[in-house]
Amino acid sequence: MGIFLFIGMLIRKAKLKDIPCIVKLWREFMKDHDAIYLAKRPERKPRMRRREEAPELFGKFVKKNIHSKNGVVLVVEEDDALVGYAIMYLKKDPPVYVENTNAYISDLFVKREHRGKKASSMMKDEMFAWAERKGERNLSLHAFMANEHARRIYRKWGFEDVTVDMRKRL
Repeated sequence: MGIFLFIGMLIRKAKLKDIPCIVKLWREFMKDHDAIYLAKRPERKPRMRRREEAPELFGKFVKKNIHSKNGVVLVVEEDDALVGYAIMYLKKDPPVYVENTNAYISDLFVKREHRGKKASSMMKDEMFAWAERKGERNLSLHAFMANEHARRIYRKWGFEDVTVDMRKRL
């Protein structure tokens, strides 16, 4: 994986020193996520509560994927500041399937004021290339039904609806 420069934006693999900035971006991602999702489903607010130590736990998750041969963390840099990140890792499905692994995009975020500059598409291209180098043929991600904008983008990238995640609170 190389370093790519596009319209003043640099896409590169994350380093350990990037983790505090990635966690800060994650906090912004969660605020955006909550604004989109909870605006349409306010009754779900109790289900969306995060642990008090969530930022620290997320930082450990990022570190694990930076170090892992089965994970990749990318960042978008503009004017020496991180403005986006993406995380992908290999994930196992039940062993009953012939192809029972997939490269899973767990996070993909670009700060609002930096959107529309193809940063997410460039990260997507790098993640797809990483998955291909790993020999992976299946890619997956989760998107909230209420996040219609993201779902449109993912469909444009070739993703299709396969399953529906259903939940019930007891």
